[in-house]
Amino acid sequence: MSHFIRMSVWISVLAVSAAFWTPCRCMAQDAPVFEEARVNEELALPKSLRADNIGVIAETEPAPALWQDLAPEFSPATLTWIAVVVILVLMLQTKPILSWHNLDALMLALTALIFPLRDNLGPLVDNPTGHTVQWWSYLLLCVAASYWLIRGLRLLLLRNAPGRTANASEGAMFVLIVAGLCLAGFRIAAAPISEAARDGLIGGVCFADTGKLPYGDAAGHDARSPLLYLVHAGAVKIVEPVCEPEPQMLVMRWDNREKWMSEDARDTIDPAPARLVNAALFILLFAAAAGIGHRLHSVALGQTLGAILCIFPGALECFTQPDIMLPAVLLAWSILFVTLPGIGGFLSVIALVFGGLAWPWAWLALPLLLAYLLRQGWQGFGATLGLLGSVAAIIVGVAAWTSPTLPREDGALREAGFTPSYAARLSGDGALVIDRYQPDETTQPDFKKWLWKPLLSRDNLVLDTTSILPAYPNGVDGASIYYRDVTASGGARTALQLEYRTAVHQAPRGIRTLAAVRSVLETTWKPETAPAQARTGVWRLWQETRQGVNWSLARRCGKIAVAVLALFAAFMLIRGERGQIHQLLGGMLAVCAGSLLISFSGAATNWAWLAPAMLACLAAKSPSPGVSALTPSIGDLPPIEEPAPRITVEN
Repeated sequence: MSHFIRMSVWISVLAVSAAFWTPCRCMAQDAPVFEEARVNEELALPKSLRADNIGVIAETEPAPALWQDLAPEFSPATLTWIAVVVILVLMLQTKPILSWHNLDALMLALTALIFPLRDNLGPLVDNPTGHTVQWWSYLLLCVAASYWLIRGLRLLLLRNAPGRTANASEGAMFVLIVAGLCLAGFRIAAAPISEAARDGLIGGVCFADTGKLPYGDAAGHDARSPLLYLVHAGAVKIVEPVCEPEPQMLVMRWDNREKWMSEDARDTIDPAPARLVNAALFILLFAAAAGIGHRLHSVALGQTLGAILCIFPGALECFTQPDIMLPAVLLAWSILFVTLPGIGGFLSVIALVFGGLAWPWAWLALPLLLAYLLRQGWQGFGATLGLLGSVAAIIVGVAAWTSPTLPREDGALREAGFTPSYAARLSGDGALVIDRYQPDETTQPDFKKWLWKPLLSRDNLVLDTTSILPAYPNGVDGASIYYRDVTASGGARTALQLEYRTAVHQAPRGIRTLAAVRSVLETTWKPETAPAQARTGVWRLWQETRQGVNWSLARRCGKIAVAVLALFAAFMLIRGERGQIHQLLGGMLAVCAGSLLISFSGAATNWAWLAPAMLACLAAKSPSPGVSALTPSIGDLPPIEEPAPRITVEN
């Protein structure tokens, strides 16, 4: 790691640490003073303006106007205007005024202006039947994401990409970076714990105490990526997780989870482990962004990318969402590794494969990365080893750390087209009874049947008759019934799942691995309780406002289009000239922008997924003929001043 990257990491660690501990200590010391001041101030107000009546007033007041959301007051709009000014100062150039680089700066600034408008539910004009400001802001965000898709395609098709120049010196950028790091640090320290972080803490406690991922054992909190639980498991080993459901503080352990997993107790969980994870992920993302700019261009541009990352609203709002930051960090480090010689290709592929485990759409960039590295000699060999090794590590880890779950009727069974023939229930004395079952409707398979059916077809484990009543009033023979043919819920499902796990543990290794993989896929892709979304997604909003359009079909076609785009970009890299890294980055930007557009939430949020590829393309340039892609081109070097030639006269 270069000296610049080490310096950036230390600066970010100090800034985030200071921002994390200082407000917490101050609030702890001054809490009585703040509370007394707040009570006195509230008593001085008229009764209609007190806190208990604010909700009633808010319901009767009209929605704020469009420009009120952008007013530079002490609100998110203030940060928005700061971001716009910083982006334009760092990126806008006057010579030439008409360039793609300036268009990038304007698009980033306009995108930052749109984010505060997403929660405005008032109409854009006086016509009450028109679309709301939120609807138009979502549309503009989709247009912005589409711009970056087109920008990535242009870079992919360009033979030579001109490089931009840094607007500020390294000394001036250092001050701006410190300010941006402090801003991000205060954001991480002050924001409440997110739903993803709470789920991660619950799963982290489960893995730290039992050595198993929480799939099937933490209903409503087990639909996240395995990497999220593993990261939080490391955090709870460093910072002991506690909560206060009672007057006495309680240390969170998996054997006392019934005391702190209730609805009331979850709000008292100490956010320190979650904030530790958020701070660590931000530091890694910042270091990767600065390193990308340094490797592709210069130290000054690396600082520019780091500063933009800290203040861009699309990334700033994701700093407290570990489920979004985790794939963004892995994608950023995959881009940084690909610029390194030696084992860079090996590490880049590993980071991207694990990034797909956290965000499956990241796997669409894998064909591009392999196509680029296979043209780089030994880098291609390292990339192949990285792909095989990372896939094997994921499968082995899932098999070792997952307790298989019983297939669900509304999950894997429906996706594979299997209809249960039996139902399990508990008798009056608590014994498990199997009855014949006739569903109301026949199960219709999903278009992903090719994935689910092989996973379930190999699971030929039969019921264990030793734990079931020896006599059945309906004449059912339990020894001839597969577990996948039985549906159960409640206590019957818990009892039958224990028997299923015992049977899987005694089965051959291949069946155990398939059952574990199927359990993880079913719980994360088809969860029994889907994770709550922070805001209404683009596709859901359009489905509610334009009901005459089949948006499910449109999104499915969009998925196919993005997959075709990834294959097209890989083909262009395979047949293109060797060493054109700007083409690889352009293809990754196009695929990431397309994936953001067709994701469940759409382009309304989660722009941290797009940030690594977007920032990398801002620094990308093609080398001069005969110059390595990682060294500055001749046009970026300062002119060499030579003394004027001397004219001598020989006698």
